[in-house]
Amino acid sequence: MVYLHQNHVMHRDIKGHNILLTEQANIKLVDFGVSSHLASSWGRRNTSVGTPYWMAPEVIACEQQLDYSYDVRCDAWSLGITAIELADGEPPLSDIHPMRALFQIPRNPPPTLDRPVEWTMEFNDFIAECLVKDFEQRPTARELLQHPFIKAVPHNPEEVRRELVLLQNDLRKKNQMIQKDPETTIKGGALKADRRTKRTPLWMDDLACLERLTEEVIVDHMERRYQTDQIYTYMGDILIAVNPFKELGVYGDKESRQYRGMVKSENPPHIFAMADNAYHNMLHQKQQQCIVISGESGAGKTESANFLLKQLVTLGKAPNRNLEDKILQVNPIMEAFGNAKTGINDNSSRFGKYLDLTYTRLGKVTGAKISVYLLEQSRVVRQAEGEQNFHIFYYMHDGLEAEDKLMQYCLDKSKRDKHRYLAGSNWSKSKSQANVEQFNKVVEGFKSLGFRDDELDSVYRILAAVINLGDVDFYQTIDKDNMEQAAVKNVEQIKVVSELLGIDPSDLTEALTSNSVVTKGEIITRNNTVEEAMCTRDAMAKAMYGRLFDWIVNNINRLLSFCRIV
Repeated sequence: MVYLHQNHVMHRDIKGHNILLTEQANIKLVDFGVSSHLASSWGRRNTSVGTPYWMAPEVIACEQQLDYSYDVRCDAWSLGITAIELADGEPPLSDIHPMRALFQIPRNPPPTLDRPVEWTMEFNDFIAECLVKDFEQRPTARELLQHPFIKAVPHNPEEVRRELVLLQNDLRKKNQMIQKDPETTIKGGALKADRRTKRTPLWMDDLACLERLTEEVIVDHMERRYQTDQIYTYMGDILIAVNPFKELGVYGDKESRQYRGMVKSENPPHIFAMADNAYHNMLHQKQQQCIVISGESGAGKTESANFLLKQLVTLGKAPNRNLEDKILQVNPIMEAFGNAKTGINDNSSRFGKYLDLTYTRLGKVTGAKISVYLLEQSRVVRQAEGEQNFHIFYYMHDGLEAEDKLMQYCLDKSKRDKHRYLAGSNWSKSKSQANVEQFNKVVEGFKSLGFRDDELDSVYRILAAVINLGDVDFYQTIDKDNMEQAAVKNVEQIKVVSELLGIDPSDLTEALTSNSVVTKGEIITRNNTVEEAMCTRDAMAKAMYGRLFDWIVNNINRLLSFCRIV
């Protein structure tokens, strides 16, 4: 380094990978691909180049601050990082993405050894001298030669060299020589793994940091991030999520811990970061927080809500673990009863949902309350081509069949694709198995929340009644006054629905084929036409499902509210 700097050369990429040891243990510094020849020893440069983990803060700053510059002391920083690399085996921040390291190096305090006590005070101090963040105060290479750690090296290091030769030979015999992959470097605002690959541009985590905020630039930026599986991007306080339509494996316990109590800039954008931000704002500001999830169908709102709830419950660890499990069962049940397959989304939410989570002043979750809006009840009786009814109908049918309980609820395996309200469902063996698994999850969720067996039996009976009600047909007759009148064609179907609902068949028939109005205190009853009877049948099915949905929501709120401490 001293020799290079005396000859006006700034290396800019000092790292373990560029230090070679010959068979005679002579040390060579190689790879001058990003080095610069200066006009003088104190010449400056303003190009942001190097290998991210070893780059000095001032070199990184030049990427954004175009009027900024640095001198040869950037090599001293890289030397300090290399010293840590040689001691610990990896440079600091090596466990995160190179681009993330570029954001953290200028913001974090100078790194140190993982276990400083295992090394001499001189070595620790040498590293600290190299890693002074203000490069104007950082020592030069010549000044570092006077450090006690360097002065302790024998003037004629032949003994050290012999030891290195013996060590090399021993490792070579045991075939234990370590081959490391080349590190990613940065040049011109782009990442590059090696000379043969194309440079990968750096894509900002926050769109608010872009120099040009045009629609074209934003869309291109989002697309580039999406192509590298970076589906989350900040826009100030807003998090944009692009549905990857595949499993990314970024929602496990490791990621959950990674985002707890961290500043937003310390990690890549993530839904867990939004949860953590809202949670800590609630604790510190003592104010209620609200997160709005918005997007078109298929954008991933349902999954985002699930991940958000999971992290918020994890952050507010309840004294009673059972409560956490109960709260996490809410979304799967709501999805089963409120979601359906549409033309563009296999799990489209057909209702609006507002979920309240309550916490103690110390941040422990104590309960939840859910409110629902605008359930698409028309889907119960009519679905567009290629779409399906609410998931729960298919889950229950296949789930009860697997338990050999279909007949108990007046359903027939051979007629499952002939029901009017379930037409066009495209049943298959694989789908049936998946439905059975989902049904078991829903039942488990109900029981975890505290629903009784008789309540679940009532739910199944109402759902089965809705399915069977849709199969009631009518024909036209003439009454005694020579007026058109609807009559039930398949009376046995009326008996089935009545049995499931526990009502008198004649009352159900009357409700479907006639209607009554009160005028001036007098009840006037008139007969329905076939068309009116069909509309009444469908309206009854929609009302039954809507009331069932509301009852489930109210019961969930009741079961989760007893332990709420506000």
